[in-house]
Amino acid sequence: MDKPIAGDPYLEQKGIRVEYPGDIFMVLARAGGTNAAFLAVLAAEVKPYKLAISADRLTEGTTARILAVTYARAIIKNLTGPGCPKAGDVPAVTEWLLADSERFDDIRALAEKGEHYVDQAGEQIVYG
Repeated sequence: MDKPIAGDPYLEQKGIRVEYPGDIFMVLARAGGTNAAFLAVLAAEVKPYKLAISADRLTEGTTARILAVTYARAIIKNLTGPGCPKAGDVPAVTEWLLADSERFDDIRALAEKGEHYVDQAGEQIVYG
């Protein structure tokens, strides 16, 4: 089994700059790792659905919305580009994420990759 990559807590919480196709630029904090804000927001978003989760009755749409709200609140630190809402506008960012499931899957994959958050000299840019 591979040893987990030791991440930089600063980068995990403050984020990395990502260039996404379509002239979209964003700063993403890591989903997981030492990002306590992500874990706290996710726990708060899931709380009203604990009964549905334990009964295995949570719909895919509700699951996607929980994740989108969590990303809008705790992961997407900056967002610029054509058609992009302003980071921090949680309802608008949530809808932007849900409007394109492929893009949301890509953003989730980028935010979950621990190797992006390893301390490196200089500014780190990840191409999605």
